[in-house]
Amino acid sequence: PGVLFAGEPGFEDWWAGSDESGKGDYFGPLVVAAVCLQKTAAAVLIAAGVRDCKELTDKKILALAELIKQTTPFYAVLVLKPAAYNKRYAEVKAQGLNLNALLASGHYQALSQVLHKQQRCQWVLIDQFTPSLTLVRRLQQNFPSLQTVRQQPKAEADIAVAAASVLARAAFLQGLQELAQAAGVAELPKGAGPLVTEQASRLVKELGREALVNFVKVHFNNTQALMLD
Repeated sequence: PGVLFAGEPGFEDWWAGSDESGKGDYFGPLVVAAVCLQKTAAAVLIAAGVRDCKELTDKKILALAELIKQTTPFYAVLVLKPAAYNKRYAEVKAQGLNLNALLASGHYQALSQVLHKQQRCQWVLIDQFTPSLTLVRRLQQNFPSLQTVRQQPKAEADIAVAAASVLARAAFLQGLQELAQAAGVAELPKGAGPLVTEQASRLVKELGREALVNFVKVHFNNTQALMLD
């Protein structure tokens, strides 16, 4: 990871990045995180091995998340637990929108928190989840001091976005573990494959179908597979 903005004309010392976790996982929350850094803190995180969370083990993610929080106070982590997620998803669906609307709202709220905390930040990088520029325009409109707001694929190459990805994944893992305890199991599987559907089926048998809304993202195809059982 590095500072993707470094070397660009007018680059200021502070910049922010945002990323999400859990959107592809049937069990567990949806999490969006944002981190604002300057180069001195960025160097500490790079040296510690902070990078895209997909390249790290769960144990390393949890350890690095604590380091990130100790290194910069300018971060935000928003956790949407399954019950709240399902309610919000139904609301956006009723408006003719999709998951991207929920993600845009999360990224906006997380970035807003760090931009209010560190008002010298003029540069923002978002890990792209949609070609729509609605989120970019909303940030520019409500934070007129921002010089650059950019969304791009694989933005975790930037250390601020990589740090946000680690914070988001750590909160997802913690949320998943809390749900496992509530379900009375050692752990809940990640992803959305057949093993996940099998675990959900066991959960329905033990706790009842109405309990599912508290553990999973019900709009996933896994729910349809359960209905066929």
